[in-house]
Amino acid sequence: DGLTKRLFVNCGATIKGLHLTNVNFTSNNGATTNIASFAGLYHGPCITHCSASGTITLTNFNGDYAIRMGSIVGIIQSKVDVEISHCVNRCNLVATMTTVGGSGSWLTLGGIYGSVSGATGKLTIKDCVNEGDITVTGKIYAPSRTSGIAGYLAGFTTVNMENCVNKGNITFSVATLQSSSRTTYIGGLVADISTNSNAYTIKNCRNEGALTINSSNMNKHLFFGGIVGNALCGTAAGLVVENCTNSAAITVDIDACKPHNNDPHTNIVSAIVGRLNPTAATSITIKDVTNSGKLSYAGCNVLTNSASNSGLTCPDNTYTYVHLGSVIGGIDAASGITPTYPFNNWTNTG
Repeated sequence: DGLTKRLFVNCGATIKGLHLTNVNFTSNNGATTNIASFAGLYHGPCITHCSASGTITLTNFNGDYAIRMGSIVGIIQSKVDVEISHCVNRCNLVATMTTVGGSGSWLTLGGIYGSVSGATGKLTIKDCVNEGDITVTGKIYAPSRTSGIAGYLAGFTTVNMENCVNKGNITFSVATLQSSSRTTYIGGLVADISTNSNAYTIKNCRNEGALTINSSNMNKHLFFGGIVGNALCGTAAGLVVENCTNSAAITVDIDACKPHNNDPHTNIVSAIVGRLNPTAATSITIKDVTNSGKLSYAGCNVLTNSASNSGLTCPDNTYTYVHLGSVIGGIDAASGITPTYPFNNWTNTG
């Protein structure tokens, strides 16, 4: 009860049946950091039947460094198969971005875990629930990933996510003008996926938490999905999203955009998968999915040349794309490849 710092900075053991209440600590960031109530860095085989409640806060984030933030685990760096099961997060995660930094640094947040690096083998995430609210405020400083369960799925040869639910509200509210691209991925279950050698499967999962972006002066690429924000599929095995539902409201309100390098400003929003980005002759299966939540998109005026834009100029003919879809927001396939798309049994009542 009353934990005021990470239980483990680095852990390679099984964690079972551990329940933390009234977690309350703040990380005042000045360097690369792994933030979580249980383990900042995890390289063990299993975390099961655990929970945490309270608040975890990141302040004064310096965008020149990477942050991996989750309630249970900050980052997974395991060379063995990993299972995270029957875990519940009730911690509110709050991150405030204060310093504009390099494009190679990421803020990656997830209700269960934040990010993955250097992992191999199989990752299983099942029967996990996020009930905590996740809030990102301040400045757009660098690329970011924000989600209810897992911020980033990558590295593992196989990933199976089953029977997971996000019930927490996710709010992304940032505003600043910048001279270079800062991509934003947001997902109810997963913010960003990069498939490896075998299929990544997300099955029987639900988003019940409201997803809200209320920002201004974003400058390129928002990928936003009720289940998955962005999926880069670079191998033949591809991705499966099956029997997943979104029942929450998804609201995007961006006051203005400053396109990067005068390229069209593209935002992609969907109740299930925001953007599919196949870069190989892959198979992407999306079936038996349902949306009953309301999707809305407002604002997004394009900034034109003026002294009030802090010296960041745009030609007057720059334009903005908004792709809004009930199941998929957009498909951005690399040239010269032939992906296959087994899509069937979609329902939208939102």
